[in-house]
Amino acid sequence: MNKLYQTDAIILRRKNIGEADRIFDVYTPNLGRLRLKAKGVRRIKSKLAGHLEMMAVIELGIATGRQLDVITSARNKKIFADLSANLQKTSLAFFICELVFYLTEEGHRDTRLYRLLEFSFSILNDSPAGERRYSRLFLDNVELQMLSLLGFRPEVAKCARCGQALSLLKNKFSSAQGGIICEKCTVPGAIPVTPEVIKLFRLLLDRQIRPGQWANLPQAAVTTLHRVLRDFIAYTLERQMKTERFLELVERQEKIV
Repeated sequence: MNKLYQTDAIILRRKNIGEADRIFDVYTPNLGRLRLKAKGVRRIKSKLAGHLEMMAVIELGIATGRQLDVITSARNKKIFADLSANLQKTSLAFFICELVFYLTEEGHRDTRLYRLLEFSFSILNDSPAGERRYSRLFLDNVELQMLSLLGFRPEVAKCARCGQALSLLKNKFSSAQGGIICEKCTVPGAIPVTPEVIKLFRLLLDRQIRPGQWANLPQAAVTTLHRVLRDFIAYTLERQMKTERFLELVERQEKIV
């Protein structure tokens, strides 16, 4: 006999299978990352279809199955409407979902990660749109918080290679070494970072920054940090994020407009 259980969930990604079914990868508060099947959800008359959208907190009813557990009911508890209405916010939300998917494995449980995911969606949903600099900072902030929670925190307090204290100048960031390295430990491909970049790293690792706190952060440091994190995440995941291309296209469109 199939067992039934309920959980809140945020959809990370979905995939069509068969004629009308769909596979969902979701992250939940207490059960972690799950892979679930929704039967017939792509049919026009499906009762589940309107309640299994991304960028929302969904209450799921689930029945255990032989290979995959099956979604039997779904109810939207919190819809982040502006995430789907604004293309810039949509691209950022998709990137965050993909990052959680690739940083975790099925069955991975971390209540803190779920809370960060939901909180990030709330902040992004309520924040002003159209400011490219803000979107970069928001994304970098979320990325660093997630990396830290999941054991991929870059070393920014001391040299990641020799462990010595960092000087004020001539430091670089090396993804291969796992963080900032001093002048003596420099390696090919390392990216120069200024004291302002290091300060920004530490700030974004320690806490989430709300939109009102972004205005006075130095633009050059923001640009460098964004570049460094793109490289670090690609190195950590051993892959390029699929949604990164989507982000780039949205940014180019904003420049044209």
